[in-house]
Amino acid sequence: MIRPCMGTTFRKLRKSATVRIRALRISVPCERLSPRFARLVVGSLIFAALLCPERLQAEPSGGTSLDLTTGVMTAYVFRGITRADGASLQPSASLTHENFTLGALSAELWAHVPLEGEAEDSDVFREVDGTLRLSRPFGPITLSVGHVHYFYPRKGDQLPDTAELLAEVQFQSILNPRVTGYHDYRANDSSTVELSLHDRLEYDWFGGVNVSPFVVAAWTASRDPRFERDGIAHITSGLMSEIPLAQVVLVPNVHYTHAIDGATESGFWGGIVISTSFELARTEVSQTR
Repeated sequence: MIRPCMGTTFRKLRKSATVRIRALRISVPCERLSPRFARLVVGSLIFAALLCPERLQAEPSGGTSLDLTTGVMTAYVFRGITRADGASLQPSASLTHENFTLGALSAELWAHVPLEGEAEDSDVFREVDGTLRLSRPFGPITLSVGHVHYFYPRKGDQLPDTAELLAEVQFQSILNPRVTGYHDYRANDSSTVELSLHDRLEYDWFGGVNVSPFVVAAWTASRDPRFERDGIAHITSGLMSEIPLAQVVLVPNVHYTHAIDGATESGFWGGIVISTSFELARTEVSQTR
C-alpha cells in the first residue's frame, strides 16, 4: 500500500424531502425532519442499497487474493504531517475476499519501520495499522465502509493508540474522483475528509510506459489536535508509474506536499514500492436476473 498524503450537510428543501426507490415513494415534511433523523434515514437507505443484490452489476467470478507490498520512502508523511523525517520501510499485507452478496471484504496490516536511528532507541517512531474494509460497486460508483486501528508500539512515542471509522465513494469517470471521510472516535474525536483525483496515461515509449498523476486535498474538522485549525490542511500532488517485472510490480513515486495548516510541511518526498499478488481461491458464479 502506498501512503500518499493522498459533518454532513443537508440542503434545506422548500416543502418536503422525497426519495424514490424504484416504484416506492417516501415523502417526509421537512419541518419535522431533524438533522439526526435525516442522517438516520440516509444511513438506512445506504445500508439497504448495500444489501440489495439486484442493484449490483454482477461479474462472472469472485475469489480470495493476497497482496504483499514493501515500500522504501524518504520519509513517512501522513495527511501532510511529517511523522518521521528519514528513510522509512513500509511493508503491508492485504487479504481480500470477493463475493456477490457483500462485495469485497479486505483486511490489511501496514507498518512504518524507521531505517535511521538505533534499533534499541525507544524514541524511534514506529506504527502498525490494521484496516478492515467492505466495498461494493454500483455501476460506475463504488461505496466503501471500514475501520482503521492505529497502534504505536513504542512507549517513547508518547502517542495514544486510536481508531477511525471510514466511509468512501469512488467514481469511475474522468480523473476518477474519490472522497473519503475519516472519524477518529477514540483519541481525538475529530474528522478528516480527503478528495483525490488521479488518471493513468499510457505511452508507447520503450515498449510501453504508464504515468499516473494524482492530487489529494484534505480538510479537517472538530478541532483535530494534530492540526492548528479546521479547514484545508494540505494539498499533495505527484506522479507514480507501474513497472511490471517478472512476478512483481515496481512503483516509483514522487510527491510534493503544499502545506496550508501550520502543522503540515511543504516539500518533496517519495520512494519505490514493490508489490506482488497471489490468487488463493477462485469461485465461478453464474447468476440469472
